[in-house]
Amino acid sequence: MSSWTSFSQAYVNPENLVIAEQQVDAFMELYNRIIDNCQTKCIPPHYREPDLHKGEMVCVDRCVAKYFAFQKLMGEKLQQKYPEMVPGAEQQQQQQQQQQPFDHQQPTSFYN
Repeated sequence: MSSWTSFSQAYVNPENLVIAEQQVDAFMELYNRIIDNCQTKCIPPHYREPDLHKGEMVCVDRCVAKYFAFQKLMGEKLQQKYPEMVPGAEQQQQQQQQQQPFDHQQPTSFYN
């Protein structure tokens, strides 16, 4: 078992390890911000019941969804502005531009 550990550690690229640590740190920072802000916004400080009621759950769901939507939008904008910072970003951007006519179509409704 120890031979597997030493083998896998021998081929770890230090640059990739640093990038992975930065990504984990950024995700944990985002997670903690979401928890703090959404809890403050949606859940009263004095609990009356052990479980969340429906209004609190909906509020938390919306709050978290807004954070992730904003994070996605910011990631896309940064990728467009600084494609050299993200490996493969140029290829992704070209693929997205090719798919744009299909992405912006209005959804069809069954009720019209």
